[in-house]
Amino acid sequence: MSKFVAYLPLSRTISNASLLAVPGVFPIEGVTAWAAGETVAIGDKRSYNGNAYMVIAFTDVTTAAKQPVAVDGDDVTDSKVTWRYIRPVRKQLIITNDSTVVIYLAFKTAAVANKGIRLNANGGTFNAISDLHYVPECDIYAIAASAGSHNLCIQES
Repeated sequence: MSKFVAYLPLSRTISNASLLAVPGVFPIEGVTAWAAGETVAIGDKRSYNGNAYMVIAFTDVTTAAKQPVAVDGDDVTDSKVTWRYIRPVRKQLIITNDSTVVIYLAFKTAAVANKGIRLNANGGTFNAISDLHYVPECDIYAIAASAGSHNLCIQES
């Protein structure tokens, strides 16, 4: 039986602009080390204490003086920058649409309405298992069919 790490439901306001839903997988060796006072941008990847993270939000473009204390699977902050844990290897990925509107997924590039993988409202699911050789290792983006906050529930192992 696989162990899943359930991220907090990703609640994002997505309508005419797509946002990153799930970061790609990256070997820790290919990620720059985290450093205090460094200027970062959304999507930048850093390593700290044997784990890899990606910038998903910030209140200031420079990292704080104190490193983020990370818990596997949770978003963490260093008081200025919010980081999302990046799994080095992904064997299974389940994305469920927990909203009342259709959501579309795209791999490697910004999502576009009415294109890509369609997740129907109220439980539409994308389930990728490594046995089927269809587990995306790239960044995954999402876009909703209408404005407002819409939830994607994400599990991976």
